[in-house]
Amino acid sequence: MNHQSTPNKPLPLKDAVTQEVKKVNLKASELEHLIAMQTAAFDNTTPDQQPSQKKARYLTGISACFAFIMVSLLMVQTLFTTKDLSESIALEVVNYHIKQSPLDVKTESFTGIRQYFTKLDFVPQQSSLINKLTGPTSTMLGGRYCSIQGITAAQLRYQLNGDIITLYEVGYDAKHFGDIPNIDLGESPKTVMSKGLAVSMWVEMGLLMVSVTQP
Repeated sequence: MNHQSTPNKPLPLKDAVTQEVKKVNLKASELEHLIAMQTAAFDNTTPDQQPSQKKARYLTGISACFAFIMVSLLMVQTLFTTKDLSESIALEVVNYHIKQSPLDVKTESFTGIRQYFTKLDFVPQQSSLINKLTGPTSTMLGGRYCSIQGITAAQLRYQLNGDIITLYEVGYDAKHFGDIPNIDLGESPKTVMSKGLAVSMWVEMGLLMVSVTQP
């Protein structure tokens, strides 16, 4: 006698759900990963994005430190560059002063100076400090072309009680000559010693002016 197999009856919904739940057996690592996914979802990120975000923050920190170091080095370099320029300018004009090359023009008036110096990219100006530098009894002898740091300048020569005083004028450019005090802003001239002579430098009326006198 043949017996036909009876098809399996479908389980009730409650029993089916219970059976499927029992099949789920998460390892500890899988559970931690699931929790991390849920946390990341609340933070609008994914677990795969978190390492990249940490890397981005790390790189941002390095970039900030690097930028701080570069700014600090630039400030130090600027300070030393300004000092070196002042000393270089002083040495250059002192060498002119000591050499006493023949004058291109001989005149006792500033009008004569302006009429002669037509090859400059500025108009020579009579400094408000000239009386302090040369004294009221000084005599203008004339002037000649020269250069300061490679820029064409005017050298004006005065005589006071047998001593020669030279005044140099050139168009001022902070990038080329460094930071020089501006007397129009109430700042005092900068004075340095070079080869036993006093060298004062300042900015006035847009010009760099440098004088060389006996200390």
